[in-house]
Amino acid sequence: MNLIFDLDGVLLDTEKYYVDYWMEAARSFGYRFTREMALEFRSLDHGLSNEIFKSYFGEDADVEAVRAKRIELMSNIEVVAKPYAKEIAEYVKSHHIPHCICTSSSVEKTTKYLEIAGLSGLFDRIISAKGTPRGKPFPDPYLKACSVLGIEPKEAICVEDSPNGFQSAVQAGCQAIFAVDLTEPTPEIASKTLAVIHSLSELPAILEAYL
Repeated sequence: MNLIFDLDGVLLDTEKYYVDYWMEAARSFGYRFTREMALEFRSLDHGLSNEIFKSYFGEDADVEAVRAKRIELMSNIEVVAKPYAKEIAEYVKSHHIPHCICTSSSVEKTTKYLEIAGLSGLFDRIISAKGTPRGKPFPDPYLKACSVLGIEPKEAICVEDSPNGFQSAVQAGCQAIFAVDLTEPTPEIASKTLAVIHSLSELPAILEAYL
């Protein structure tokens, strides 16, 4: 068994900021960007998010200016670990389970956030979707993560909180656990999960069957 963790919303309690600040940034430019729209953008590939934004607000919509504003707003967010994140990382290490992080964030930002949250050095590798041709929900990030781990996708269990991330893992051929953060899984997603969890504290009991 090999474990691949998403970052925001799974290990860090930061996904809420992406949603809130996409809304605030878009509205600062006069776009009526709803929470439902912002939730759709979680872990979303850069190009796809541009397309979707323009489908809502027109081809002339300045999505890059909105994105830049969102990044500015997020520059001073409070970065904290999700409950039981440190414990699950220590559990994985103590059981010698190969693992990594697969995130839409850059390696640099991920490293910084893990340090702030007290999780530095607890994860073997960081795989960024920014280093793949396409981001989530395309399979590229998880295919790269499996390649780095030297495994076949079917040998990986991924832990994801967003539909886009979950889709990426499943399309890559991995098994996936849905970790509820901002939303419950849709019935379609729930039907494809290895499990649905509401806390990382539930993870060891699920993994025991694979050890």
